[in-house]
This record gives sequence, C-alpha cells and structure tokens, in this order.
Amino acid sequence: MVRIFLVLAASLGFGALLASAPAFPPLTPGWVGAALLLALAVAVRLYWERKARAAGDDPATEERAAWQVMVGASVTCGHLATSLASGADLHIGGGPASGDNWLLGLAAFAGWFIIRPRQRSRDERDREMAALGHRVAFWAAMAVLTAAALLLGFGQVLIGRDMLTFVMGNWMIVILQLLIVANFTGRLVGYWLANRPADGDA
Repeated sequence: MVRIFLVLAASLGFGALLASAPAFPPLTPGWVGAALLLALAVAVRLYWERKARAAGDDPATEERAAWQVMVGASVTCGHLATSLASGADLHIGGGPASGDNWLLGLAAFAGWFIIRPRQRSRDERDREMAALGHRVAFWAAMAVLTAAALLLGFGQVLIGRDMLTFVMGNWMIVILQLLIVANFTGRLVGYWLANRPADGDA
C-alpha cells in the first residue's frame, strides 16, 4: 500500500514542479512533462509484458488502467492547482502555463492507450473495486465540496477579494481531478487488499 501513496505523492509533486519550472522557449515545462509521461507509459507497458512472460504475475487489465488514470490525473491536478495558486495566467495565449495543462492531459490520455492491453476483461473482483472507488470518490466529494462551499461563502473574508468566475471554474476542474484521483486510488488500495497474502504480510 505504501507504494500506491508514494506514486500518488510523486505524481502530484511532479505536476506541481512542472507548474513552477521556468520555460525555455519554444519548449515549456508542459512539453517536457508530456514527453516523460509518454515515455513512462511505454516503459511500464514493456515492463509488465516482460513480467507476464517471465512469471505470469503482471497486474490485471483493470488494475493497469487504475494505475495509469491515478498517475495521469494526479500530474494534471498538481499542475493546475499549483498554477492557480501561483496566480499564473491560464487564459489561452496568456502564458506558458495556459496550454501546459492541456498537453499533460492529452499525454495522460495517450498513455492510457499505450498501457491498456489489447483485450480487456472485467470480472466480479474488478466490479467490486470499481464500486469501492466510487464510494471513496463520493465521500471525497462530500468533503471537498463542503470545503469549497465554505470558501465560496466566506471567500472574500478569507482571501480579501472576490474570486473571478474563470478562476472558480478552474478550481472546479481541480476538484473533479481530485475526485478521479480518489476513485482510482481507492481501487488500487482495494486490489492491494485483495492480493495481500493471507498472513497480512505485504
């Protein structure tokens, strides 16, 4: 389980780092991050295929998808949240950060197609993990939306100014990404619990 949260933290941190990194035109941090996400997807796909041939214990298809979605959503979430917190101009054409989040999102989406097996199958366990992920996301939504409602209600008092509609909209996207992360992190924890040896040692 520790590995799941280490990968989660590293992905969020990587996204935040990209948002804070300087741009070197014509390259921006988003291009670098997108290239690394695609390279990582290829490397993971090759690793799992080699592991399957050698030992036959590669992750199930839905578990692979959960890893990819968690990492991709965490990177884009960390990047967008850090960009918003730093006051970066996210309007189209407004600066390097304006298109970087789109690049990272597209790279994460492309990475999913790279990692996913050609033939996908879902069994009863996969459906149980999906249900677990939905429950985790539901309670995460309750917590995050409660906090967001309080912020919107008292935002002017807390931050000293009104939040622009554009900024609020982007924070809503961050919340959606957080819920995706919570959903698929919950699924991975469920897979870990299901795969754990009977003696509880893992």
